[in-house]
Amino acid sequence: MTTRTLHDADDTEWTFAEALVGTDAERDDDDTVPVVATPSGSAQSVRLELAPDWASADEAALLAALADAR
Repeated sequence: MTTRTLHDADDTEWTFAEALVGTDAERDDDDTVPVVATPSGSAQSVRLELAPDWASADEAALLAALADAR
């Protein structure tokens, strides 16, 4: 499973993980993959639709996608 951990401006630690079906990531019609961002602390988990290369994406871009989804 692909995961990535980032900290936002509030110092919340977010762990991003692809939501897998079986052994392969589920692709949507628009060529995105479902990713769940799980926080430390009291924030709620967030489901995102990201590009397949999200694990190597710029940190600022991932945090912006997270902020938009919240």
